[in-house]
Amino acid sequence: MSIASYQLYDFDAAEQTWYEILTAAIPPPVQGLRSRMSNTNDTPRWEIVLQTQAIGTHKHILNPSQPLTQFQPDDVWQYQLTFAVSTNRADNGDQHAIIVAKGRQALQFYKLAQSWNNDVFTITDSKEQPLVKSVDDTGNIDVSTLTFTGMLCIRDGAWATATNV
Repeated sequence: MSIASYQLYDFDAAEQTWYEILTAAIPPPVQGLRSRMSNTNDTPRWEIVLQTQAIGTHKHILNPSQPLTQFQPDDVWQYQLTFAVSTNRADNGDQHAIIVAKGRQALQFYKLAQSWNNDVFTITDSKEQPLVKSVDDTGNIDVSTLTFTGMLCIRDGAWATATNV
């Protein structure tokens, strides 16, 4: 399978993989959202957002004749993935803990290693950070936000199949 070289940097595709994993773990009628999807205030729902930061010490050696590594492309990024669950206490608050638990399990590294399916990106680490709980009293909405951090990498095989399109 050939991919366009720009797809090596399409982090939305990595976020889409997490979205698909979570949708399988928490299927409709619970709504799932990710970046640039139409926002909704309906509950129950979960939302994810991926943020990345390049690690300057790991480069893919694209051009072996170039001795200066700063002219080689980055291929590993630290990431932060936030997973937020919102439920209305009166209407579906009884589902809150279940949705959080299903999402938490799906995002554990041992589960991701089994379910991750992306031709360009792989993850080599994922750690859960402290849980943050909040309440929106105006809407009677409980929100639990889990954050996972780790490393997102371009697969070596993806470099080999990339075309300059």
